[in-house]
Amino acid sequence: MAVNWKENYQRYKNLFWKNYEYYRKREDIRNYVELILNLVAISVFSLFAIKPTAITIIDLNKQIKAKEETIQKMNTKIKNLQQAQNFIDQERSSIDLLDKAIPKEPQAEEFIHSLGGIATLNNLTIKNIGTESITILGTPQEVNKSDLNLPEGTNMVTFSASFTGKFTDLDEFIKKLENFLRPVEFKQLSINKPQEKEGEKTEDLTLGITIDAPYYQLIKTQSQPKATNQSQTKKEEIIPEK
Repeated sequence: MAVNWKENYQRYKNLFWKNYEYYRKREDIRNYVELILNLVAISVFSLFAIKPTAITIIDLNKQIKAKEETIQKMNTKIKNLQQAQNFIDQERSSIDLLDKAIPKEPQAEEFIHSLGGIATLNNLTIKNIGTESITILGTPQEVNKSDLNLPEGTNMVTFSASFTGKFTDLDEFIKKLENFLRPVEFKQLSINKPQEKEGEKTEDLTLGITIDAPYYQLIKTQSQPKATNQSQTKKEEIIPEK
């Protein structure tokens, strides 16, 4: 076993020196081998030097592509917003009417003044006008919206009033109220003949109405909802009969 090892060692040693002598004598082979070794060395070192730069370039290309897609989406959104703004500008008058028809608050006082104005225009005498309880803070209590085709998120405020006047004037008042800008629903309507005083005759009738008017729900954060009592919020305007 030891003899074979020594023989192989001697044989490889002789082969190495033979090639080495051959390499030293042949300058062209020596130049060719050195050139190959240099190219291999340059390739290896270039690979290690270029790899981080190549990875960085690939990542930058991915980021550029992602940002280009984001910019394209943002441009689309901006274009849609501009179209929406143009549509809003074109329909501004209708939007303003909608805000008046279904306000963002109950606006009970304004509605009471409107009822009084319509009654005055129709030669009616106002006996009383009032509202039921209105939630000032917190979530308004849900009510039945009945048959009114109202947007989602609306609530109702209830008004009650009574008037006196001739039948034709009362009929005209009801028609105007039905065609009022702010939609209303009649919950109760009654017409009665008032009690006549002794020796006096009158053609006047008494009209009593209870109506609902819609408004947007405005939810204000509060630890406990504060709802006023009906007796405290009942607001009446009494005008003595003539």
